[in-house]
Amino acid sequence: MIIQLRHGPFWNFSYVVGVPGSEALVIDPAWDIPAIHAAASEHDMRITHVAVTHGHHDHAHGLTELVERTAATVFVHQAEAAMLAETFGGRVTAVEHDANVLLGPLRVRFLHTPGHTPGSMALYVGEHVFTGDTLTTAGRGRHGAYEGAAAQLDYSLTRVLAALAPGTAMYPGHDSGPSRSAVLGDVLARVRR
Repeated sequence: MIIQLRHGPFWNFSYVVGVPGSEALVIDPAWDIPAIHAAASEHDMRITHVAVTHGHHDHAHGLTELVERTAATVFVHQAEAAMLAETFGGRVTAVEHDANVLLGPLRVRFLHTPGHTPGSMALYVGEHVFTGDTLTTAGRGRHGAYEGAAAQLDYSLTRVLAALAPGTAMYPGHDSGPSRSAVLGDVLARVRR
């Protein structure tokens, strides 16, 4: 089950991913932690894991409150841990590209997708990918201002995300495209034009 919540002045998406009656993962907890917690509770899911696609404040400023409520384990790409420390002072589990973690009956795969930030990551769960700010439903995300960011973003789109099945459902970090989710292959085809 995927619960998509839109909130905040930048129309951020947070996600609750899990199976009713089991554990849940929250992706990018920001803006409205009570609503995130209520959505999980409504579907009898216990929040045990939290992942941050990247360390920007609008994706991560609710971490402290959510972890205090749930004692969930926080995952971030190792290249993003220092940036996240500016927003969150708690313990994190730093992961590498292609690391996996079990979430009840689901397997979560972490994919390093640098370009928006050096440690941006996407999360692949079943036939779904959560792309943060690397890819929107309108196309490529905005690359960072650091040297090499544009080339990194191109690599993330053409090598990392393009390696997934074209029929994968993709879910972005913001409601800034023509739809709230899309088919990955369709969006990547627009990026290549």
